[in-house]
Amino acid sequence: MPKDILRAFPVIREDRATEKRIELHLHTRMSTMDGMTSAEELIQRAKHWGHEAIAITDHGVVQAFPEAVDAGNKYGVKVILGVEGYLVDDATGPLPLNQRKSRHIILLVKNMIGLKNLYRLITASHLEYFHRRPRMPKSLIQTHREGLILGSACEAGELIQAIMGKEPWETLKEIASFYDYLEIQPIGNNSFLLRNGQVPSEDGLREINRTVLRLG
Repeated sequence: MPKDILRAFPVIREDRATEKRIELHLHTRMSTMDGMTSAEELIQRAKHWGHEAIAITDHGVVQAFPEAVDAGNKYGVKVILGVEGYLVDDATGPLPLNQRKSRHIILLVKNMIGLKNLYRLITASHLEYFHRRPRMPKSLIQTHREGLILGSACEAGELIQAIMGKEPWETLKEIASFYDYLEIQPIGNNSFLLRNGQVPSEDGLREINRTVLRLG
């Protein structure tokens, strides 16, 4: 029951940076509960901001790829195909695979071999290893990682979880060595860790990022 109506006009954010960034972690509306925007709209905004490329990394799925490729051709933006997968470390621990906690991982496609390997991993994650989520065993990723670029993902990735768990430096280095690049996000993305008491201060969030940087 609206009581007042005020006419407003949308304000489109601008990217005024001299050196433009390239987003390597992006969710379309194909990511359940984590994205509301179509691939085309996101790529159109990237073009508006002067970004040369953009990655599509939906959670566990690749349904946005056709729309993203078409939009990339339409707007002249290079589309990097990828996924944010659910990694399960099957090399250690006594628990059965379906009882192990999954962690996030970014997989980006480098070439056609990588695209085929990504499809292999996506297929296996849904048909052979699905448990609440389409999970990817670490050993399977290692087997099919040719043509793929692996990123350590967000705070839900195994690296930042290990940092927050105060694992030894040698353990952190071993975890980091699996990845081709390590992801650092603005502290605003992880401010919920401050709100729920997992990190004591904003500097604690920055210290996580500093640790990732030192590992890199």
